[in-house]
Amino acid sequence: MSDRPALHVICSDRARNGKTLLARLVADWLRLSGERPFIIDLDEPDAPLAARWPGQSLAADFSTIGGRVRIFDAVMEAPRRDHVMDIPARHLDDFLREAEKIAFFDAAREAGMEVIFLFMVDKSMRSIRKARELMERFENCRFHPARNAFVGDLLKDEDASELYLDLYLKGEVALPKLTPDTMATVEGPGFSFRDFALGQIEAPTSFQHYELSDFTDTVFEQLNKLQFRLDMEELKDMGLI
Repeated sequence: MSDRPALHVICSDRARNGKTLLARLVADWLRLSGERPFIIDLDEPDAPLAARWPGQSLAADFSTIGGRVRIFDAVMEAPRRDHVMDIPARHLDDFLREAEKIAFFDAAREAGMEVIFLFMVDKSMRSIRKARELMERFENCRFHPARNAFVGDLLKDEDASELYLDLYLKGEVALPKLTPDTMATVEGPGFSFRDFALGQIEAPTSFQHYELSDFTDTVFEQLNKLQFRLDMEELKDMGLI
């Protein structure tokens, strides 16, 4: 894995589509690799992501000036550390406008960070168009779409599939569908994908064990492939391959 730290921006234009679940997976994937990502959750006061990593996270309300300052400062004060930022749909447009206004992503890259967008595409043409808009708008950042089988398969529609193709070719993360009982286990306060992968916690039933193993392996392997792409591009930029 590249030694270059990354700011993972997990976002979507729609709520309740698995975005925070994806952020948890990214954080646990980094932790499984020995990293210590700092978690930034813009969903205060609930802050479900930050609540899982007390002492290693920041919860803030982006609708306030103080919250905005805390969020941007938290990243720039530790540029040698990986960050996972979970942005609620209601704050996405304001966050991006403010980030552009202060050249936040440029500053993060200048500080040595890779900026990686993971955009959870919902089951609508509008959501795909929003993802394409952001990919083109932030062309200096890495951009990968994500899909969640739980919200449905948008690609069965030929127009949607065609519109999604350019995004897919960037490399995607697709979350398999989990049964309700297994999803309840995942949402439990003590569950960690990292700890499950290491055998430090067990699923309550054999079926859930198989389902969680397939789910975790599938998503982590996709993240590994995205990281491999990044590593290869860095080696090309250095003239080593």
